[in-house]
Amino acid sequence: MALPDRDHPSWRGLPAWATEFRPQQIEAVEQILEHYRAGVDVVLLDAPTGTGKTLIAEMVRAQLDTAGLYVCSTKTLQDQFARDFAAAVLKGRANYPTEHGPESVTADDCTGKTCVWCTDATTCPYQGAKAAFTVSPIGCTNTAYLLGQVNNTRPDRAVTFGRGLVTIDECDELEGVLVGQAGLNVSPWAMKQYGLRPVKKGAHVPTLVRWLADSSLEVKQWATIHVKRYGRDVEGMRKVKRALRLADEMRFVAHDMDDEPDEWVRDYSDRDKDRLILKPVRVGRYAQDKLWRHGERWLCMSATILNPQQWADDVGLDDGQWRYVTVPMGFHVDNRPIVVSSLADMGRNGAGTYEDRVRKIASGIETVLDKHDGANTLVHTVSYALARDITAALTGRTVSGRGAWDGKMRTGDRRTVRVQTYLSGDGRDDAVAQFAAHGGVLVASSLERGVDLIGDLCRVIVVAKVPFPNMGDRRTSARMRLPGGRSWYATQTARSLVQMTGRGVRSHDDWATTYIFDGQFPKFWKQWRQLLPKWWRDAVEVRRATEFT
Repeated sequence: MALPDRDHPSWRGLPAWATEFRPQQIEAVEQILEHYRAGVDVVLLDAPTGTGKTLIAEMVRAQLDTAGLYVCSTKTLQDQFARDFAAAVLKGRANYPTEHGPESVTADDCTGKTCVWCTDATTCPYQGAKAAFTVSPIGCTNTAYLLGQVNNTRPDRAVTFGRGLVTIDECDELEGVLVGQAGLNVSPWAMKQYGLRPVKKGAHVPTLVRWLADSSLEVKQWATIHVKRYGRDVEGMRKVKRALRLADEMRFVAHDMDDEPDEWVRDYSDRDKDRLILKPVRVGRYAQDKLWRHGERWLCMSATILNPQQWADDVGLDDGQWRYVTVPMGFHVDNRPIVVSSLADMGRNGAGTYEDRVRKIASGIETVLDKHDGANTLVHTVSYALARDITAALTGRTVSGRGAWDGKMRTGDRRTVRVQTYLSGDGRDDAVAQFAAHGGVLVASSLERGVDLIGDLCRVIVVAKVPFPNMGDRRTSARMRLPGGRSWYATQTARSLVQMTGRGVRSHDDWATTYIFDGQFPKFWKQWRQLLPKWWRDAVEVRRATEFT
């Protein structure tokens, strides 16, 4: 069944700027609608950057003639979607002020039916946003808020999310989001606050289950006592709410760990020896209850699904429940070359000392800057430690502290180039802003998502180390040991790699060159190249290391 012309009434509700549709978009919409007509609940849309997957989702919603819910991974993306599609946005309570409260008070500090901070529900900014969201044909929220509402909120207070079409953007991150939703992290501060004894390292599952069950009751009792003591004290009531959430989380994990002891792992913090970290190995077994039952039809989109069967298994979908649609890459291969040159094996057992290998990567970056006349360059690392050491090798300075850091380096043609990095998460935004404003080199850990470096903001990307998941993480290690674990591990790596290389080419006339300098890549390429999209593989070219030394 062919789609109607753009001026047909069935496209009502689409933004005015969507004056025409590309052939790839039309074909994708037709395939998606066909799967829904066949009775499929979930459609996966694998669409590279620049294919207009968000418009595709809205085209599908328009043809289904139904209300839609668009779920973003971040609040920033919510605001962007609302600007483009005139959607009603709903975020967590803490993002809204109150009518009468001071600036430090938010709707999350609501004191109940007779809230002291607002006259009534009609004047509460959060309740107003919720009311507008409920009746809007297009609603937009974020993944964390959606999961929190459908799983952790009393039914009589929960937002109604029932829509004919639920679209999840960046769906390849859904497994990780569900892990965070189900996992537990009890800090030493919380232990002390609630009078809990730390759990000894190496404690067996029955011991952990008993501790969780007992601690849940103790934390809830603490909250019961303090809710009267704090009265209208905002900070105090926030502590009470955190305690109640923690008690619920402890109760859930205790119950599930008791039923499925092999499905949980305990991880450890390098900084806090008394911190209790528990993670589920597989989340697919309860994703049906936590997510899929809360929507009628689902459109799950990403540029890096890559392995649809693996993704479906990870998030608990049965084989007959989903179908897969792909959209071809629209950016010309000449605009996005990927140059592979093995300068140094950055794995733990790579040849030579770590310091020598870092110097080789830094030397390659200097050569690249000369080749590209000092163009703005993003260097991907997989850790703050590697970012620090590469930055030190480039600048000849000691790099230390936390947050954002900047310095200067000299290239081979004696050009002075600014170098920026960040040594903790709280410095990321500042470092990215400085890079966008002043250019130079940004040496970045975990920046494969959430940043669009359009045009001259980034013309060169360097992958200093292949982004293998950390085997020191006990959940990753446990997941690797399960059937299909090696494929899962390789898929995570491929997703991060594709995301890394896509930060600098954001439109049809944009361009950037990527260099992969880690000697581990050729081994990955040989064994797992089929996981990488064909459009990505077509851009790869191999060069001798001597070109960059």
